[in-house]
Amino acid sequence: MIITKYHSSPYRANMPRWVAIIGTTLLLALQYFISGLNEDIAPRLTSYFGLDSSKVSFFLLISTVGLVAILPITYRFRDYFRRVSLLLGVIGLQFFISVLCIFTSNEVLLLITSFLMGGLKIICIIDFLSLSIDLFPFLKNRGLFYGVFYGFVRTMREVSSYFTLTLIDQYDWRVIFIVSAIAAIFSIFICLVLFHRSRMQRKVPLYQVEWISMLLMIVAGVSLCYILTMGKEKEWFASQEIVYASILLIPKSSMGPNF
Repeated sequence: MIITKYHSSPYRANMPRWVAIIGTTLLLALQYFISGLNEDIAPRLTSYFGLDSSKVSFFLLISTVGLVAILPITYRFRDYFRRVSLLLGVIGLQFFISVLCIFTSNEVLLLITSFLMGGLKIICIIDFLSLSIDLFPFLKNRGLFYGVFYGFVRTMREVSSYFTLTLIDQYDWRVIFIVSAIAAIFSIFICLVLFHRSRMQRKVPLYQVEWISMLLMIVAGVSLCYILTMGKEKEWFASQEIVYASILLIPKSSMGPNF
């Protein structure tokens, strides 16, 4: 019988605690500079592509759909992949998407990347939050955790918005994706320094994941966002597109929230 030895900490051996704290904090902070489409560049998208505000709002909400769809299976990914492999893969995809968005003028492609970026971001943030809780046990108190976390989020949101808006005013709107790509490179470097490549838990297969439920969630989320953002402009059910979106929303709604 082969006994596999699992590591209790994701950090490299003999890693000083202060290095782990600084590195993990930087990883969490850099996620607020790795961004797809957001409200900071919404006016630029409207003028550049000639889109109306409703369609731009739809583009922005799609990232939330990606976030919600991936959230339930995030922990399954953590049980299947090695931590450093998962983080490097996700952040690597964020880098690839950011570079792709720098050179594209295709609005459909930007819509797809917005969806993907939302899902990738939640995987990183949840993992970095779990690392932070391990480093600071007092964060296991829910009241303290919410106070510290939302304070940190608010601060980083304001800092990243000020930084990106300043650059957008001086350069093209695509500069936000250049910032995202640079932040992703720094994040990859920090992950390589901080984490070992050994497995920390038994590998759990992915075949038991409710892929159909996730797919239905994506279809329902996209349909609902489209109805709410484009309904008024298209005169609601007078438009065939709104009718079709409503039909796509029915299967998930009829199955209830637990499916």
